[in-house]
Amino acid sequence: MKKLLLIPGSLRKHSFNKSLAMIAEEYLKTKPEVEVSVLDYSKLPVLNMDDSYPFPETVNEVREKISEADGLWFFCPEYNGSIPGGLKNMLDYASLSYERNNFASGSPLRGKFAAQSGCGGKMATAGAQAALTTLLKRCGCKVMTEDMVKIAVPMESFASGIYEPTPEVKEELIKEANAFLTFMGE
Repeated sequence: MKKLLLIPGSLRKHSFNKSLAMIAEEYLKTKPEVEVSVLDYSKLPVLNMDDSYPFPETVNEVREKISEADGLWFFCPEYNGSIPGGLKNMLDYASLSYERNNFASGSPLRGKFAAQSGCGGKMATAGAQAALTTLLKRCGCKVMTEDMVKIAVPMESFASGIYEPTPEVKEELIKEANAFLTFMGE
C-alpha cells in the first residue's frame, strides 16, 4: 500500500490548486493499492527556531503526516515567481532534523518521492515549479520532473474567483497520478 499526501500550495479556502488536488484525490481513491489524504497545514505558526525542539503540537502533526507518507504531491500556485510563503514555512518545518543539531537523524522530507502540479497565470506556474523542485531536492526528496501538469488559468477565473478544470485538465492529472505511482515504484 502506497501512502500519498496531497499538499495544496495555497491556504485559500477555494484555491484553484486545491481544486486540482481534489480531482487527484478522487481518482487516487479508486486505486485499492493507494491510501490518499490531503494535508492541512493552515494552523502552523511562522517558523521561529526559538520555538522549536520541542515543536508546537500543530507542527508535530504536520511532520508526522509527512513522515508517514511514501509520496508527496504538491499543487502549487505561483506567487511573484516562486512558491507561496505558507508552503515555504511548512517545508522549512518539515526539513528540520528529527533531533536538534543532529542532521544525520534525518527529517520528514528526506527520501520522500515528490511530484507537483500547478495552475496560475500566463506562465502556468513555471517559476513556482522550478523553485519548488530546487527546494525539494535540497531537502532530500526524489522529485519527479516529467509529466508535471502546468495550467494557465483563464483571466476570467481570476476575475470571478472560480476555476472549473476542463475534462482535458482532469485527464492530465490522471496521467500525472499514474506517472507518479510508476515513479514511486508501484
